[in-house]
Amino acid sequence: MNLDDIHILAETQNLVVGHIYERAYIIRKDSNLIEEIGSLYGDTQCGLIDVNDNWCIVAGDSVLIWMQGKTTHLTNPNLRWVTKMRQADNKTIQLLTDPWSDNPAIWKLDVYTLKTSKISEFNHMKNQPYTDRFEW
Repeated sequence: MNLDDIHILAETQNLVVGHIYERAYIIRKDSNLIEEIGSLYGDTQCGLIDVNDNWCIVAGDSVLIWMQGKTTHLTNPNLRWVTKMRQADNKTIQLLTDPWSDNPAIWKLDVYTLKTSKISEFNHMKNQPYTDRFEW
């Protein structure tokens, strides 16, 4: 396997996170070391690398959190089918669950404590045609 095989989800100056089908990987650019983060059911939908390269997250049917070689597989039922993510600060991210599902929402996740809280519902896309591009 090499970098050309991996579908890139996020990239910083030092790291790349991506997937090949259900398996997620992180690549260190300085050494080209490829480390498997873990696997999700179905293809990974999104990825995010901390602005300080301290952690990365990939998500889809569940959430994988990688911190310097250790992976936590978070199977919180509220965070099923995450479609998009963004970093809020050094320890929290916001996750958008499938906007076309019955209960779409934006959630806050503390990557260190794994505590979650609902920020808001997200009903903007209900009854709308599917698209990869939308604002949230």
